[in-house]
Amino acid sequence: MRKVVSALQGALPVALAVLALCSTMASAQIATTSAKSYAHPAHRTRRYVITDFGAVGDGKTVNTKAIQAAIDKCAANKKGGVLVVPKGTFLSGAIFLKQGVNLLLEKDGVLKGTTNPDDYPQVQTRWEGTEEMWTSAFVNAFNVTGLIISGEGTIDGSGENWGQNRLPAPAAGAAAVAPVAPPPPPPPGTYRGRPRLVAIQNAKDVLIT
Repeated sequence: MRKVVSALQGALPVALAVLALCSTMASAQIATTSAKSYAHPAHRTRRYVITDFGAVGDGKTVNTKAIQAAIDKCAANKKGGVLVVPKGTFLSGAIFLKQGVNLLLEKDGVLKGTTNPDDYPQVQTRWEGTEEMWTSAFVNAFNVTGLIISGEGTIDGSGENWGQNRLPAPAAGAAAVAPVAPPPPPPPGTYRGRPRLVAIQNAKDVLIT
């Protein structure tokens, strides 16, 4: 028994070294394969700037239709292209990226989600481990290959404004307000959850940088 244990102990460092080497080789192979597949496809060079489609970066105008029109136009191009969010704050509801469309947020460009539940349709998605109809995310990418989301800008889901049952802080010297009771649960099938920021579903070769 001691001989067996001793032999196993002697073999362990070798086994770990082999395992580490295999893992390193596998990681390198994955990196090489991925780099070839999604790293800035040369043919996706045409830019589709959302302001050219009527989007206004004033932080007030809801630009959902204009941005989706730019996405649809880009997707219709056989070579695809890049959806560009320039400098400015562009308010929008849910948008749906399509095959061939990369998303670039330029410096100081902000894609900001509205807080209107009607701007986020119900879609078939995966929610907490279950496939079901649920509120869409702000930025959605389903069934795409070779997607790149990049840039120095910001995707802002306005999460700080989606809270429920918040009470204003009491004025100085005023008595604290007792918290209100939560509302009763909504009837089955009527509840719309808060949208996620980004949902990438059934997609391959995705780079976010």
